[in-house]
Amino acid sequence: MPEENEEIKKMEDRIAKLDAQQKQLKAKKRALRNRISQQNRKARTKRLIEKGAILEKFQGAGASEITAEDSLKA
Repeated sequence: MPEENEEIKKMEDRIAKLDAQQKQLKAKKRALRNRISQQNRKARTKRLIEKGAILEKFQGAGASEITAEDSLKA
């Protein structure tokens, strides 16, 4: 009987370790997904700024007076 109890204890310890590993892996996965999202947002922001600068260049000297709605109409 003591051997069975010892074996059960070892199995329970192993389960606890696996649960801890699973928790760590989920945290790493979440961090990686957050990093991907952040990089995608930064890339989009950069694109928008670059395209906006190009649009403003084509609009000429009065670009600061032109609204976004006016840019869509033209």
